[in-house]
Amino acid sequence: MSHSPRTIDWEKELNPRQLEAVTTTEGPVLVLAGAGSGKTRVIVYRLAYLHLERRVSPRQCLAMTFTNKAAGEMAQRAQGLCHTDAPFPISTFHSFCARWLRRWHAAAGVSRDFIILDTGDVQSLFTTLARELQLPADLVTPRQLASAISYAKNHLMDAAAFAAAAKGPRQEAAARVFAAYEARLKQLAALDFDDLLLLTLRTLESDASAREATQRQYRYLLLDEYQDTNLPQDRIAAVIAAEHRNICAVGDDDQLIYRWRGALPRNILEFDARWRGAKVIRLEENYRSTEVILSAANALVTKNVQRRGKRLFTRRLGGEPIGLLVSGDEQEEAAAVLAQIKELVAAGRRPGEIAVFYRTNAQSRPLEEQMLLSGIPYQIVGGLRFYERKEVKDILAYLRLIHNSADDLSFSRIVNLPRRGIGEATVGRLAELARERGLSLYATARAVVAEKGRDHRTLAALGRFVDLVEALRQESRMIPLTSLIGRVVRGTGYEEHLKNTEGELAKARLENLSGLEAAAAEILRSLPPGGEVDPLGFFLERVALLSDVDELADDAEAVLLMTVHTAKGLEFPVVFVVGLEEGLFPHQLNLTDEENVEEERRLFYVAMTRAKERLFLSHAYARFAAGRTSAQSPSRFLSELPREHLATLSGMGRGSAARAPRPFYLPQAPAGGVQVGFNSRGPRPARPPVVGPLSHHFAVGDRVTHPRFGGGRVLSTSGAGEHLKVTVDFGRGVVKTLVQRFAKLSHAS
Repeated sequence: MSHSPRTIDWEKELNPRQLEAVTTTEGPVLVLAGAGSGKTRVIVYRLAYLHLERRVSPRQCLAMTFTNKAAGEMAQRAQGLCHTDAPFPISTFHSFCARWLRRWHAAAGVSRDFIILDTGDVQSLFTTLARELQLPADLVTPRQLASAISYAKNHLMDAAAFAAAAKGPRQEAAARVFAAYEARLKQLAALDFDDLLLLTLRTLESDASAREATQRQYRYLLLDEYQDTNLPQDRIAAVIAAEHRNICAVGDDDQLIYRWRGALPRNILEFDARWRGAKVIRLEENYRSTEVILSAANALVTKNVQRRGKRLFTRRLGGEPIGLLVSGDEQEEAAAVLAQIKELVAAGRRPGEIAVFYRTNAQSRPLEEQMLLSGIPYQIVGGLRFYERKEVKDILAYLRLIHNSADDLSFSRIVNLPRRGIGEATVGRLAELARERGLSLYATARAVVAEKGRDHRTLAALGRFVDLVEALRQESRMIPLTSLIGRVVRGTGYEEHLKNTEGELAKARLENLSGLEAAAAEILRSLPPGGEVDPLGFFLERVALLSDVDELADDAEAVLLMTVHTAKGLEFPVVFVVGLEEGLFPHQLNLTDEENVEEERRLFYVAMTRAKERLFLSHAYARFAAGRTSAQSPSRFLSELPREHLATLSGMGRGSAARAPRPFYLPQAPAGGVQVGFNSRGPRPARPPVVGPLSHHFAVGDRVTHPRFGGGRVLSTSGAGEHLKVTVDFGRGVVKTLVQRFAKLSHAS
């Protein structure tokens, strides 16, 4: 139902540069939107302006961004501004391409019900293919294969082109896997994330009907986070906008941090050279950060050469100086961060207003240990996601097979789950037969049962599984998706399986599956009206394309721990950036040339500009990694910040003496004559006293107890002595990896 259009005082609600970006609707426009300058506001108001003032239907606009969370928020805000229920087409690139390919599946040469492989599926498939091709385990890893093949696809290379360019045994091995991978994807009726883009681009460029219909529908194109677009994304946008040339690209070259993922700097740096007559508008007023934070960030990023140039300013004059924490090692660093957080919370800050950023995921461990000891609530963003929990992936595999019987990955996961007497040998023979016949595993199973009957025990079990899937497929057409999920959990015997095998943990796992029903209900609220879109397919597609940030609750009342890459697009009143050391931030892999160092500097700039009111920076003089202690030198980026904006704090919290020397940067090395640098050997500074006993020995399956989390079961252990780590499932979806020397973990009585 539509409402009466709203009248907006555009000049009152937008500053002059924002107003120019909103009202310049015709022709190509590049909006260089600095951090905190109202980028999202410009996109939303531009959509509203097109609808309210230019009388453009929302269906004729297409806006693309990089997370489903951002897309949903933009669409909701645009509808609110326009007082309309008409949906605005705002989505991620991958979501748009997935929907577009289902619409034009015949032209693209794919099944309308293709499945989308997530990162875990792809890694598993590469492992299988490497084994089938008998590649030496030390030649190339599944992760390396995924990276190489994704890089090739982002540069529009297929398997044949990759093989022609391959040099050396590693690339030649990757080329063999690439060819097998493309064949297997076709067999599975599956696409990976890169294929969504690549196939959309190829079809747009090769099929005139699909191209012209798409160009007619979308008269106005808006691209958010344009600096993060790769070659296929930029080409897709260029094709769509070629007819009307009403393309508005919004981005910030100073926040280009995804070159390693295929983002091309030239997309934003050369936009006006490629789009004749393009207008460039700079948004330079920052509404987020204090003057102190912004001034320091400006001083840092101006050291980069590869940028278009702008200087942010703010009316939030003054601000507290940037706190500098100097510690002996990563344990002291974590303790220093916790001491500051405790002070902030005591002064009235909510934990949810505080975020801690690090360069690599491995840095979260000492921070998490300190959080556990302190009792301060925390959440690791980018850790074990809800949709990666085993029980959730198991039920999703059933749903995927119900939706698409060609999904061999899902078939292999659930054909004997719960146990049905269908062993690996049987699945192996089915796989051989499937390859011979050119069929999926499920189709082969159906055929074998039809041909040979059910007299044999294994055939009978296989037949019951086929009957079960067929019955569920029939039900999926008649009952709501949330009811279908419950039916799968109970009707497959999975609920009983959990109760029989998981003991007291079964309740928590079943609660997660209830959460899956709730998640389905939430996702289906954004189902396009009209009944043309299959709810099950829509749900599975959205789940496959979710990111870490998409699962982040808006009202999280916990300190958030995350990598800087994950933090992109977020903002917090208080931010800590830890591990500011040479070889860590900037990362050692990016010290090979100045272009890579510039990307690391942009990444630090992104971290700094997430902070609204308080910013703390931290480094340690030694760090334990890869089984040894390395003496560290402070990051070069610290020396690039204005000295007058920094206040050096003690390494163990305000008021106590720091262990390490604290001259201005770059400071002298710690005493002892050790070599300072990433992965150099040196004496390890004294650690905080051991809190918990080290005498306990834990084995997988042991029942244990923890003072805060209560009872649980050991899932895995690693390390030994003072580095013993124990991963425990405490139920209710709480899985923690604890260092025993701190955790006070003991065997349950």
